[in-house]
Amino acid sequence: MAVRFDPKPETLHCLKVGPLGAHIGSFANWLSERGFCREAGWAKVKLAAELSRWLQRRRIKLKQLHERHTTAFLRAHSKQGSKQSDGPSAMRQLLE
Repeated sequence: MAVRFDPKPETLHCLKVGPLGAHIGSFANWLSERGFCREAGWAKVKLAAELSRWLQRRRIKLKQLHERHTTAFLRAHSKQGSKQSDGPSAMRQLLE
């Protein structure tokens, strides 16, 4: 049986960097409320935090965020050897 994703605010603190940083907690709560398992929830939250750092390095503000940015991020992320198979769904969920 999979353990439900239920992160504590203090465990998310180090992931709150970049333009999406202030929203990492609410994204984690959204995932938890929908019953994601611990592994899938953490994978999605960590991917969102990586996107936020990627946006910060490129000086892309949150109000400028567009689907083309998430597509470019996922492309770059996969070139770095990541095997995040649910990356596109995580990005859609984050943008919701």
